[in-house]
Amino acid sequence: MIAASSGGLGDIIYSIPVLRKLGVDTVFVKESYYFPPHGNLYTAIKDLLAVNGILALPTNGAYPPHEYDTFIRFDYDLDQARKERNRRRNHIIVSYLNTWNLNTDGWCKPFLKVPGQNNLTGPYSVIHVTKRWRKNSKVIWRNVIKKIENPLFVGFLCEYYDFCKETRTKDIPFIETDNILEMAILIRDCEALYCNQSVSLTIAQGLGKTYYLDKNPHTTNAIMRTLNENIL
Repeated sequence: MIAASSGGLGDIIYSIPVLRKLGVDTVFVKESYYFPPHGNLYTAIKDLLAVNGILALPTNGAYPPHEYDTFIRFDYDLDQARKERNRRRNHIIVSYLNTWNLNTDGWCKPFLKVPGQNNLTGPYSVIHVTKRWRKNSKVIWRNVIKKIENPLFVGFLCEYYDFCKETRTKDIPFIETDNILEMAILIRDCEALYCNQSVSLTIAQGLGKTYYLDKNPHTTNAIMRTLNENIL
């Protein structure tokens, strides 16, 4: 079975347990290009999907949601979950499940496989903070980082510079990753993740890792209410 998605990295990761229930083993991913030198959404996600038993295939990223290259054929359009009536309140995984009338029992259990070698040694925590989904947030990250032992920052270099500027710090190391699988390996082995709503959050939730979240003040569609979840 084949699916197609216009969603971002987090949307695609959240779809993994649903794809398994639907019997999907191939997904078309739009080549939505990032700024140089970061490649595109397809190259970022394909390795993580592969180790989770799903083949990613690239398709043109110029089309809006629900529209794809005319030559591709698929069984499920993951963009249909955008129409789920409670999609801003329900967790994104639940919206996917509801879209295809699938059982939601156990939806918040860990679902992600992340094999691979980590070259870092010693305990550390991961920070990944972006500018997205933080409007009207009252979290003061300069105060948060004072309580984090052995922090390191992952993500785009521009996100790191923005974070250092916002917090007025130069003491947090930046760890470069080539794709989302490499980011996931770092999160897999960390003590805790400190983040806002972003792809790093989806990874931590998929692994059942402890995380501290700068919650989007306007939605609850990434909230799991599990024991490993801490809202800043």
